[in-house]
Amino acid sequence: MYVKVDNTQSVKLCDEDDLTRFSVQVPKDSSADTISNSLTHSGAGRLEGDGVAVDVNWLRLHTASRSQQWHGDFDRMLAYAFSKGWMSATGDAVIAHIDRV
Repeated sequence: MYVKVDNTQSVKLCDEDDLTRFSVQVPKDSSADTISNSLTHSGAGRLEGDGVAVDVNWLRLHTASRSQQWHGDFDRMLAYAFSKGWMSATGDAVIAHIDRV
């Protein structure tokens, strides 16, 4: 699964069926300000160091129609991320790396 950010402040969740990977994709020429503004404006998250803290509630909002099984798998993905230190200290955000595409 990945969060796609473009240079027009559009942010969307993509490839939700793949819970084995998580990243934020941005255009190669995106500035930190553009990425930050897009994430903040959409409520998806915030820049944190050289990654992105993606809001778990935003992820749940954008996957609300998924099956109960999917949500169970998603919760296991979050637990795995937490065990690896890939969650915020409060557990309200998943820390994702940025892929420039």
